[in-house]
Amino acid sequence: MPLCVIAMTTPPRINCRACIHFFITWDNRHPYGCRKMGFKGPMLPSVTVRKSSGQPCLHFQAKASNKQKSSKTDIIA
Repeated sequence: MPLCVIAMTTPPRINCRACIHFFITWDNRHPYGCRKMGFKGPMLPSVTVRKSSGQPCLHFQAKASNKQKSSKTDIIA
């Protein structure tokens, strides 16, 4: 009987710094925060979420790229 191997793939890592909800705080003990989930902590929010729930962050939303931002501000008076 053939042995069936199921490939376990790990979900991609979430880059909090590229998320619209991520922010840096002034608190040295809790420097990273997430506006969407309403917390701050010593680790990146995606790491905290992964450790506490075992799931990747479900609230990630990518920031607009610099090209999209610059097209709005290219007006010269």
